Amino acid sequence: MSVEDVLALWEGTLAAQRGAFAEAGEQVARWDVDVRRSHAVLDRLARDVAELQGSQGGLTAELGKVSASQGDMERTLRVRGGRGTDGAEGQMGHLGQGRQLAAVRPDAPSLSCLTQLAGHTSPSPSLLPSPRADAGA
Repeated sequence: MSVEDVLALWEGTLAAQRGAFAEAGEQVARWDVDVRRSHAVLDRLARDVAELQGSQGGLTAELGKVSASQGDMERTLRVRGGRGTDGAEGQMGHLGQGRQLAAVRPDAPSLSCLTQLAGHTSPSPSLLPSPRADAGA
């Protein structure tokens, strides 16, 4: 085998290796782009998770306030119902029926807790039910 034959064989091998190396480099570049995109998506998701966790913490705190106020309201209703009042519990019906909640006196501590939760500093007339025609009877 002559020097020219060895050089020709070597050039052929080198060209094949150069092509394989270029293909591998292109594949690594595509993977790098995919990794960067995935990283950006993960960063966005991490921010979303942190925001949701903060919101959940705030909602949990508000739920605690509402539960405490509901407990206050239930205790107030039990106390008023036990004193033989005008049947506030009967007028209230089911506690979850919202608009009739103010059937107890507007200055009741539990109502003022509810209005404070709603952002009011004192009971708003809009929170109180309109007087019933048979209320005086």
